[in-house]
Parts: sequence; structure tokens; C-alpha cells
Amino acid sequence: MLRFSDLLKTTCTALAIALTVGAAAISEIRAQTREPAAITEAAAEAFFRTWLGMIDAKAPVEQYLKYLPDGEFEQWSYTNAEIKNVAELRAYVEAAWGSIKQNTNVVKRIETVTEESGRVRIVADVDWTAVTADDQTINMPLTYTLTVGSGASSNDAEGAHPKILRYAIRPAQ
Repeated sequence: MLRFSDLLKTTCTALAIALTVGAAAISEIRAQTREPAAITEAAAEAFFRTWLGMIDAKAPVEQYLKYLPDGEFEQWSYTNAEIKNVAELRAYVEAAWGSIKQNTNVVKRIETVTEESGRVRIVADVDWTAVTADDQTINMPLTYTLTVGSGASSNDAEGAHPKILRYAIRPAQ
């Protein structure tokens, strides 16, 4: 026959196990729904340098997607085009990669500023050199202006990568 003290011990043990499992489940749910940490200026600069490396390597569009938000872009502009979304960006990049054999972006100056919204604005002057498909060389100083922030997307569900929220490339002044 079970004694009351044995019944109490068994009940307490079961309750402790249930509470531990429940706490672990709640912790996991919180971890999955937590907003990604705000991006730092140092992380934004490191990201930008990685981004330029991808451009210089003519990386496939798929490698860029984890850095892009879902939906319409706030701003995405080149000297010759305004891009509204990923589909337009994909078409633009594929056409550009077809007309350029080689790219090189050399950073001359980079400045990062944290905005009140937690986003980081990056302004960088680069010397861009390209060799076109017909072996012409183009040298042009450019100014990149990007605003990046944290967040998840369909291509980065955990929000592990910064997202480009605003993007513009212009000839340097």
C-alpha cells in the first residue's frame, strides 16, 4: 500500500518534471518569436564590405536574397534604374552580370550612423572599375548610400542577416 509520503514525493516529482518541460517550451517559443537584435554600426560596416565582395565576385542573385526584406523596397536605385522589388532586382542584376566581365569596388571612405529607429545608415565612397563584355574598362567614383536594419524575411526566417531597407548608388560628387 502506498504511503501518503510516497504519494506526495511522486506527485512533487511529476509536478517538477512538468514545470521544467513547460518552462523549456516557453523559453523556446520566446526565442523563436523574439525580434532580432538591433544591428550595430560595426556590423553594418562589415556587412557592407561583404556586400561589395559579393558584387565583385558577381555572386548569383540567390546569395543576395537573405539580405533583402519581403515585399516592395522602400528605395532601391542605381544611376540608371529604380528597382521596386526582388523580381525587378533579379532581372537588373542578371542583365548587368551579362554585360560586365569583372567588377572591383575599392572603399575610399565609409561612414556609419545609427538612426533613431535602430537602423544604420551607411555612406561609402568607392572607386568602381569594371571591364565590360566588349573589353572596355570603366572607372567611376561612386557613392553608395544604404540603410540596413534587423529583421526576418522569407529567405532568412531567423533574422540572422541584416536587411537592406534603402539602397542608392550615385556618381560621387
